[in-house]
Amino acid sequence: IKGKGSITVNNEEVPYSAKSAIYIPAGVPHGVRNTGDEDVVMVYVFSHPRYPNTQDAKGMEGEKSG
Repeated sequence: IKGKGSITVNNEEVPYSAKSAIYIPAGVPHGVRNTGDEDVVMVYVFSHPRYPNTQDAKGMEGEKSG
């Protein structure tokens, strides 16, 4: 909706800005970074009511996906 930055999906950094849409598959580690001068306002959509629980990236340190 407003702002700009980058989203890290696995190890790839993807830039975003207002009106961007980014698909992140379930279970894929990701993080959001604000690189602009204003607050970021975005909308998240989860595809299923039993979507896996969200984990804090700090809690994922040292974990390996397999």
